[in-house]
Amino acid sequence: MEQLAKLVDDGAFYEAHQHLNTLIFRHMRGKRYTKAFDLMKSTIEKFVEVKQIRSAGDISRDLIENYDRANIPPEEWLETLSELTKLFDKSTVQFGEDLHKEALKQLVEIMQHAMFKASHGDAPVPAALHTLVAQAYHAQGSLPLALEHYLLGDPALESIVRLTVDWAKRCPAEADLVLTRTVLRMLADERRRITGASSVYRKFCQTFPGDTESGSPPGLLPPRATVAATPLTNFTAMLLKLVRMANKGDVESATPLFQHLLETYGPELGRDESFADEIQRISKIYFKIMPAPAGGLQGMLSSLFGM
Repeated sequence: MEQLAKLVDDGAFYEAHQHLNTLIFRHMRGKRYTKAFDLMKSTIEKFVEVKQIRSAGDISRDLIENYDRANIPPEEWLETLSELTKLFDKSTVQFGEDLHKEALKQLVEIMQHAMFKASHGDAPVPAALHTLVAQAYHAQGSLPLALEHYLLGDPALESIVRLTVDWAKRCPAEADLVLTRTVLRMLADERRRITGASSVYRKFCQTFPGDTESGSPPGLLPPRATVAATPLTNFTAMLLKLVRMANKGDVESATPLFQHLLETYGPELGRDESFADEIQRISKIYFKIMPAPAGGLQGMLSSLFGM
């Protein structure tokens, strides 16, 4: 260990990495797993400290590989992965934009490797791992992938709100589209995330810095909304009401209103073809409608209404 530390202090980073590999090989062969893991983690921290970000990323992926070889279940990787998230994201901001970007790239690759290893095991991927992967994608700016993993994970709702706001800021003119996309994805989940979807809708409308002076009517926006009402925000608000009605057992009353809602807002929903799949799932989960397979939004509407 002293020799390894000296090599790093002397700037002999390649030699230090090779020496580490030798030590880890011996520890793993001797089943001294704790020593191997602790040595790798301390070396990762040291390499980040001296701005050797790529080498730190390589060692981090090797650490996950060794967890897997030692039959350590993914649930027990989570604390280490959380520490790596802080190390590669928060602690590298001080190094400047370029190195921070490289650190975020390495972090995403670390999480991808963890997800790959975890998904090839016998047990389901832990929800908390999906959340960590989502955080890495979010920090890097890969927002569609971040949303996908947030919805598979167990994040605080604030994380989904913040992601949706960040996404909408990239294209303010389509903020309502981004919001609707997130809400539909949450409602289309078999876990019936109605309360969460409603909270995301309300908090987004009260957070996103929209144009409330545009003359748009308030529509169905929640109190203290900072966004302008649009057909899509109204559609989303009414959909949430109908989903809650159906979920409470009044499917018979909610279903024709749901069909009328889709018919009325069909042109607006056509702004994003991906909505068709989400609406089909929502139709099945809450309203017991089993639309026949068809292509695109028009095909979905046709099957719902018998057009």
